[in-house]
Amino acid sequence: MPFLKRPSARRRVFLSLIGDIERALRAAFVRWSNENNETQSGLAKILGINRSVVHRRLTGRANLTIETMADMVWALGYCIRVDIFHPKDVGMRRNQALVPVDGAPAPVPPSLPTANNVGPAPIYMPAQRPVAMAA
Repeated sequence: MPFLKRPSARRRVFLSLIGDIERALRAAFVRWSNENNETQSGLAKILGINRSVVHRRLTGRANLTIETMADMVWALGYCIRVDIFHPKDVGMRRNQALVPVDGAPAPVPPSLPTANNVGPAPIYMPAQRPVAMAA
């Protein structure tokens, strides 16, 4: 359709990044929820916010800041690792917003650290979150 304009390469990088973050948050929430028999309400209680705010964040209906992403990850008891790399290190095209050329998940380039070592992309460990008190 002519009225739909393809996003610029710059915008596609942003859209790819926010999509990856939202997918990772949802996956972490599902795992946390299953392991702890918890709901969005339980996560909201840990964060001290309304359940609807958690729902909007998990469904992509809220604009996530770095702080809100970190809060969600902290409340789930998870860690964050950030990898910034050159597209040629993983066989990607620059104008494809860091989407692998063959459509497969992007491998971690050998020059970047894995979860077991420390290097230029540190693993951010969550601070100890408060334990909910039984009523």
